[in-house]
Amino acid sequence: MLKQCARLHDGAADKIINLINEKSNGKRVIAIGFSLGAQVLIAMIGKKPQLIDFAMINSPLVKKIPFANALTNSMMFAFPLVKYKAFSKIQAKSMYITEDYYDIYYEESCQLSKDSFLRVMKENMSFAIPHKFNTSNSKILVTVGEKERKIMKDSMKEVTNNSSNSKGVILPSIGHGFSLAHPDLFNRMLEEWIENDVNTLNE
Repeated sequence: MLKQCARLHDGAADKIINLINEKSNGKRVIAIGFSLGAQVLIAMIGKKPQLIDFAMINSPLVKKIPFANALTNSMMFAFPLVKYKAFSKIQAKSMYITEDYYDIYYEESCQLSKDSFLRVMKENMSFAIPHKFNTSNSKILVTVGEKERKIMKDSMKEVTNNSSNSKGVILPSIGHGFSLAHPDLFNRMLEEWIENDVNTLNE
């Protein structure tokens, strides 16, 4: 099962890398990932350390969760609840998903099979930084919410410790979902970070 799980992140990373190679045409590459997407972005950098110029990595989990199997099994008992809208709305609220996007979130949650959910959760909880990640020249910005668990803050430190071109930011009063909780602040932070680095390079 773990070998199957490992293919999920790798498969997604390979597909996006191929898309970037097809579309970039020598242009500057900026990639953004959140949660599972942050893990995929880290996997991409590990596979192609020189491909991405700017990587904004939001709420990445790169530290193994203790008792992950027991936690996953307990989550499986609650899995059928995703089809109940009352439960689904509580989940959506915790991730800052607004009413405008709730119907899409609910529909896609209902389409997720138990097997797929189990595979995603196992890979998510066992993900680690790839060996070649620390050879990348990518400019990396890592964000995590102040209200997130300690393991997420530790993961941010793990990422920044493995890159000489990175910095980490803990966002006050925010949980898991910075881009949805405060989209204007998210966009402004991203723009200012890129502009500052580009201006530094041009000086």
